[in-house]
Amino acid sequence: MTEKRLDVYLLAEPRAGFDRATLVRNLAALFKKDAPTIEKMLRKTRTLVKAGVDATTAAKYQTAIQNAGGYCEIIDHGATPAPLAPPVAAPQVISVEPQVATELPSVPEAAATKVLAADGSGVWLTRIVVGVALLGLVGLIAAVALPAYQNYAARAKNQPPVTSAENTQHTKASSGDKQQEPATGLLTNLRTYSDDKTISLTTPSSWKGERRLNPEAAIGVANLRENVYAVVLRENKTDFGGTFDLQRYSELIAQGLEKSTQEFYVQEAPRKLNIGGMAAQQAALAAKVDGIKIIYVITTLETAEHFYVIYAWTLASQFAVQHVLLKQVSESFTVH
Repeated sequence: MTEKRLDVYLLAEPRAGFDRATLVRNLAALFKKDAPTIEKMLRKTRTLVKAGVDATTAAKYQTAIQNAGGYCEIIDHGATPAPLAPPVAAPQVISVEPQVATELPSVPEAAATKVLAADGSGVWLTRIVVGVALLGLVGLIAAVALPAYQNYAARAKNQPPVTSAENTQHTKASSGDKQQEPATGLLTNLRTYSDDKTISLTTPSSWKGERRLNPEAAIGVANLRENVYAVVLRENKTDFGGTFDLQRYSELIAQGLEKSTQEFYVQEAPRKLNIGGMAAQQAALAAKVDGIKIIYVITTLETAEHFYVIYAWTLASQFAVQHVLLKQVSESFTVH
């Protein structure tokens, strides 16, 4: 059966928390156009920005536009857009400045989105969006998607993953809080805790909390200037079958990445680890997302109550330099 094709439209109004000047500037960086061209686009009620794309690509455009401060509409390819409805109450304002330790330099923002699964299981379908948006570092487009973290509970029961076009952004109140503690090895003394202070990662002090890498991440950290990132995601084991183990969970993580990206290959084969007394597996997986080559160090862990997955990644061209650090950050994972 032919895959459904979609058209992506940019709407004229900025999202709550973004003024028009900021929207123009962000969209200019996103679409690599000058400000007058963006202004011309926004003078229309809606502007077609991409036609005839698949659902995954449409969702990526929607994510990028929303995080630039705009609204996006996705309709069936070739269909006539319906008249826009009257304005509705504005959504909750999203903070665009993360709370970071005062000694860290200010760096540009990251992006994130969350999609709700519609399978009735109550499990969230999450799309990690790596924020190199608006940086201008190496000309990367706004949202480099890491769509591996999907509806694993449904897939574990041999159900197909469910996708949804409805995106809801959230900003955690305190995710990325930092507290100085001694660290070992190459890492310095910056430890980043989850909101509930139950888990942490240790990083060089040049990294900072980046909660917008993924709103569902328990921890998000990055050094955007060096193009190195890490997030920790946590799954309750009750969402999976009783026989579902770390090996199967690790396989689902890898399968999700393979199915959602291009030119996927195993950079480093999986290996078993013991991190803080926890059984763990780690592999380096490479893929191309939106034309950008990325290598992820993916570490999965299991406790009595949870599965954890740590994504640590960089550009493929920088992996040879950064892979030791990415592994060290991942292996600093601690349950308190």
